[in-house]
This record gives sequence, C-alpha cells and structure tokens, in this order.
Amino acid sequence: MSHKDDPSLAVVHEEAQRGLDTQDKTSERIDTKAAATLAFTGLLITLTRHDERLFVSAGRITAVAAAVIALGAFFPWPRRRMLELKRLRRYLAKEAAETTRYLVLLKTGYEDRIASEISQRRLALRMALILVVVSMTLIALGATLSDTREVVR
Repeated sequence: MSHKDDPSLAVVHEEAQRGLDTQDKTSERIDTKAAATLAFTGLLITLTRHDERLFVSAGRITAVAAAVIALGAFFPWPRRRMLELKRLRRYLAKEAAETTRYLVLLKTGYEDRIASEISQRRLALRMALILVVVSMTLIALGATLSDTREVVR
C-alpha cells in the first residue's frame, strides 16, 4: 500500500510540510527583527555613550537590557527538520506508506516543538521592543529636560 492508496496520509503529510515551511518563515522573520533590534540598540548605546545625564544613562542601560533580550530571541535555535538520518536507514526496505507515515509523525512532532520555541522567541522579541521604546523615551526625556534647564538659566 502506497500513500497514494491512503489519501488521508498524503493530506497529513502535505499539511505537516506546509506547517514546517510556515514555521521556518516565521522563525526567519523573528531572526530578522531581533537583528534589527540589536542593531538599533547598539546605535542608541553608541550615540549616548558620552552623555552622563540621569535619564539618558537610564535609557542607555535600558537599551543594553533590550539588546540582551533581543539576543535571547535568537534562542533556542529552532530545530529545523532535524531528521535523524540513521533512523531513516531502517526504512529503506519498507513500503513507501510506512516510510511516509514515519516521516509524518516526525514532522508533526517537530512542528509542535518548534511552535513552542517560536512562541518563546516572539515573547522575547516583544519584550525587547518594549524596552527599546522605554529607552528612547528616557533618552528623549533626558535630552528635553536638559534643554529646558539650559533655557531657564
């Protein structure tokens, strides 16, 4: 019996593959956003490194925290289709349907695991972005308060 004889197996196999492909794209988008967040926080830190005003310093420290959390958005590294090739060898002599069934089980198991990892990475990225906004607010507030004090003098 081939997977052509078992239409539900073919459907599940296609859906599992689509799910993994979607998760790969989502993971790549998270990586891209985390990298941009790291670059932006690095820029904030660099541009304010000589500024010792209280709010600006607090903003710089918050930017460092955002960078650390954004770096955490890269982890855990997604286990993209880690097929254990040694285990697949035993399916060389098996029927195509049995091999396909095994691959479907592997893919759906990976899909569940990767979904959990993506959820954690999204949360880390959101936290980093919130800290970037707080950092920018503190830096702007520090610069504004200093400018206001200079005008009053």
